[in-house]
Amino acid sequence: MSRLSRASPSKPTPSTSRLVMVGLISLLQIQKEKLIGDTPDGQVYRTTSLVRVEELKVGRAGIIAEVDGGWVLDRHHAAHPAETRAHRPDRILSIGFSRHYKLIENEFGWVPPGVAGENIIVDTAERLRHQDVAGGFVIRTSGGDVELDPPSVLDSCVPFSKFLLGDEGTSVRRVVRARRFLGAGMRGYSMGASRIPSYATVRTGDLLLRKVGA
Repeated sequence: MSRLSRASPSKPTPSTSRLVMVGLISLLQIQKEKLIGDTPDGQVYRTTSLVRVEELKVGRAGIIAEVDGGWVLDRHHAAHPAETRAHRPDRILSIGFSRHYKLIENEFGWVPPGVAGENIIVDTAERLRHQDVAGGFVIRTSGGDVELDPPSVLDSCVPFSKFLLGDEGTSVRRVVRARRFLGAGMRGYSMGASRIPSYATVRTGDLLLRKVGA
């Protein structure tokens, strides 16, 4: 794994695309295991597998990070030992935004940024809907621009909605309302990294941009 630190990011985004600044990366984390656990009373949302890091290695197969002196695979990495479902190369990375968390906090009470499990949290004053980010994201790193695939909306599952409501026994109506509020990109976006030829390093403080136009 030592050669990962020497990996190069993707080629810079072609000049035909206009890049608009979104904000600086304020938080990076890796998801060691799945966030939803099974209990005798049903599924529950747990955040114990989320580990904050200072940098991530992003590649086509997924994300890895150095934790306590060893390399850890993100839960959505193709080589993760618990990957029993069909691998989704279009969902190996997720991004959330500080402005979204502020709106979620206004709705549900205080919620720490990143609790939804996004790998990257970006500080921004904007509410970013899917039409705003459909062109895709570019991360500007010290090694060059890292171009990501077009994103998909991350919908809120029932266990996460109940987690935010603070009541596992809450009514179906409240859960439906919560999931609707968390839709349309409020919970963030997932995407692939098919344009990265090898692992690229992303650090806190790097700049996220979004592509606009052709």
